[in-house]
Amino acid sequence: MGYKCFEAILCINEITTVGKSPPSQKCQMASSLRAVADKGGTTSAPDIHGPTKTELFREESGSNYINTRSRSNLQLSEPMSTYIQDKLAKGEKLTFFITGASGYIGLVVTEFAIAQGHSVRGLSRSEAGAEKLRALGATPILGTITAHDILARESAAADAIIHLAWNHDWSADFNKTVDGDIAAVNAICASIKDTGKPLVIASGGAGAQPNSDGSETDETTPLRPNFFAAKRMQSEVNATAKEGVYGMSIRLSPYVYGRGGKGFLLMQIAKAVELNESLYINDGSYHTSPLHVEDAARLFISAVLKGMAGEAYNGVGQTDVTLKDMAEAIGKLVGVPVRSVTFDEAAEKWTPFLAAFNYLDVRGSNKKAREMLDWKPEGTRYITDITSGSYVPVAAQLKKQKSNAQK
Repeated sequence: MGYKCFEAILCINEITTVGKSPPSQKCQMASSLRAVADKGGTTSAPDIHGPTKTELFREESGSNYINTRSRSNLQLSEPMSTYIQDKLAKGEKLTFFITGASGYIGLVVTEFAIAQGHSVRGLSRSEAGAEKLRALGATPILGTITAHDILARESAAADAIIHLAWNHDWSADFNKTVDGDIAAVNAICASIKDTGKPLVIASGGAGAQPNSDGSETDETTPLRPNFFAAKRMQSEVNATAKEGVYGMSIRLSPYVYGRGGKGFLLMQIAKAVELNESLYINDGSYHTSPLHVEDAARLFISAVLKGMAGEAYNGVGQTDVTLKDMAEAIGKLVGVPVRSVTFDEAAEKWTPFLAAFNYLDVRGSNKKAREMLDWKPEGTRYITDITSGSYVPVAAQLKKQKSNAQK
């Protein structure tokens, strides 16, 4: 068997610690992950990206299978929130409640909302995060998304809610992470039902099934077959399809970047420093759809001000960047050679999760967000920011740390 087994393997809707699994099961999960990463054929998939939304997911008893049924006969989208429009028409500013406010995207959303004259109450897990929020002029709320009483209280008191919090520990049990997110979204929804207050949640755009002709996908594109993170979409459906809830989602790009910030790009740069080479899988022709963090922040705020209930919007800055382009830019940044590898070798060098993540063809159109939310991406372009922008000092610091560790 060419595909090896590693410390943590992300399988379909599941992360299982290798040490707790028999070898045959470990290799079977690894093979499944490889199959999920491949483009595959034209196999049909649940249409949770349909133009008129879906019913809530149902988990089949005794399994992890997630079933959806299209609500194609219902028009769930509603005009811009009258609650928000009435307040703005009176010259009033808004109070935002933001989960994950002290995180990478959350801090920029907080900064931009306050710059527009609004106030922000931001959920933070730590005092260090709370200090960052205070420095921006926000009011920190110490707690986690498991504190449903805090979520309900703050959401009910706010004019708008942006849910960004997510557990980025990819070695954690993915099902538990998703279940926690679903419960948090449900707690928020219950507290704002029938108020007209907008809830905008962060979701993901990597799950869209690529078009066979290579063209851009949109928000109506079905989910790719057996997508390993499919269960996360339940939070989106709960927020956008619950009766009486003015919910929307932003389907973020796989690579949110900028300001030298963390995320999957930083992980790739760190790997290039560690390995002394920058890698891409096969011919590297698959695309990714990067989004600058400042554009992401503007998009969330635009959704609050102008978004329609029941809608999802792709958060995409570019669709012309291939994974080979990214690897070459990282190689130039770090000063290391660039080469093609097989999926198996990438999994061994990067971890299976990063290999699967970097073997997804993602080309989501941002047309809907541009036209409906009066938004457009303006941040430094992806390759430029890697090779000569905010990641230059980041790479230098990583290389310095490696050098010091080798002394």
